Amino acid sequence: MAEIKKEKVKPKPKYYSIEVEAMIPAILKYKILASSPEEAIQGIFKSSPVSQPRLILSGMKRLGAKVFDFGTKMIKFSKRF
Repeated sequence: MAEIKKEKVKPKPKYYSIEVEAMIPAILKYKILASSPEEAIQGIFKSSPVSQPRLILSGMKRLGAKVFDFGTKMIKFSKRF
Protein backbone atom coordinates (compact mmCIF):
# COMPACT_ATOMS: atom_id res chain seq x y z
CA MET A 1 0.00 0.00 0.00
CA ALA A 2 1.51 3.33 -1.01
CA GLU A 3 1.74 5.94 1.69
CA ILE A 4 0.73 9.42 0.76
CA LYS A 5 2.84 11.99 2.54
CA LYS A 6 1.21 15.33 3.05
CA GLU A 7 3.58 18.24 3.24
CA LYS A 8 3.02 20.55 6.15
CA VAL A 9 1.88 23.88 4.83
CA LYS A 10 3.55 26.85 6.49
CA PRO A 11 1.12 29.61 7.38
CA LYS A 12 1.50 32.64 5.14
CA PRO A 13 3.04 35.62 7.00
CA LYS A 14 0.66 38.50 7.65
CA TYR A 15 0.65 41.76 9.54
CA TYR A 16 -0.51 41.98 13.14
CA SER A 17 -1.24 44.90 15.42
CA ILE A 18 0.11 44.61 18.94
CA GLU A 19 -1.21 46.66 21.84
CA VAL A 20 1.05 46.75 24.90
CA GLU A 21 -0.26 47.82 28.28
CA ALA A 22 2.43 48.40 30.85
CA MET A 23 3.07 50.01 34.17
CA ILE A 24 6.55 51.22 33.32
CA PRO A 25 8.23 54.09 35.11
CA ALA A 26 9.08 56.77 32.61
CA ILE A 27 10.40 60.31 32.63
CA LEU A 28 8.48 62.82 30.52
CA LYS A 29 10.00 66.24 29.86
CA TYR A 30 7.81 69.29 29.27
CA LYS A 31 8.58 72.90 28.43
CA ILE A 32 5.89 75.08 30.03
CA LEU A 33 5.50 78.86 30.01
CA ALA A 34 3.93 79.80 33.34
CA SER A 35 4.01 82.55 35.95
CA SER A 36 4.26 80.20 38.95
CA PRO A 37 5.27 76.58 39.71
CA GLU A 38 1.64 75.70 40.47
CA GLU A 39 0.51 77.07 37.12
CA ALA A 40 3.31 75.10 35.42
CA ILE A 41 2.03 71.85 36.96
CA GLN A 42 -1.45 72.57 35.57
CA GLY A 43 0.12 73.25 32.17
CA ILE A 44 1.33 69.68 31.71
CA PHE A 45 -2.27 68.53 31.29
CA LYS A 46 -2.73 70.88 28.31
CA SER A 47 0.56 70.26 26.48
CA SER A 48 2.51 67.31 25.15
CA PRO A 49 6.08 66.32 26.05
CA VAL A 50 8.89 67.98 24.09
CA SER A 51 10.82 64.72 23.68
CA GLN A 52 10.07 61.02 23.68
CA PRO A 53 9.68 59.45 27.12
CA ARG A 54 12.80 58.01 28.70
CA LEU A 55 11.84 54.57 29.96
CA ILE A 56 13.29 53.03 33.11
CA LEU A 57 12.89 49.35 32.24
CA SER A 58 14.38 48.05 35.46
CA GLY A 59 11.37 49.45 37.31
CA MET A 60 8.81 47.69 35.14
CA LYS A 61 5.91 46.32 37.21
CA ARG A 62 3.41 44.52 34.98
CA LEU A 63 3.26 44.02 31.27
CA GLY A 64 0.50 42.69 29.07
CA ALA A 65 0.28 42.37 25.31
CA LYS A 66 -2.60 41.72 22.94
CA VAL A 67 -2.21 40.60 19.32
CA PHE A 68 -4.76 41.52 16.66
CA ASP A 69 -4.98 40.90 12.91
CA PHE A 70 -3.88 44.16 11.33
CA GLY A 71 -6.80 46.53 10.93
CA THR A 72 -9.18 44.56 13.17
CA LYS A 73 -10.13 44.64 16.83
CA MET A 74 -10.61 40.90 17.38
CA ILE A 75 -8.01 39.62 19.85
CA LYS A 76 -6.00 36.68 18.49
CA PHE A 77 -3.64 36.18 21.45
CA SER A 78 -3.10 37.76 24.84
CA LYS A 79 -0.32 37.29 27.38
CA ARG A 80 0.67 38.75 30.76
CA PHE A 81 4.32 38.85 31.71
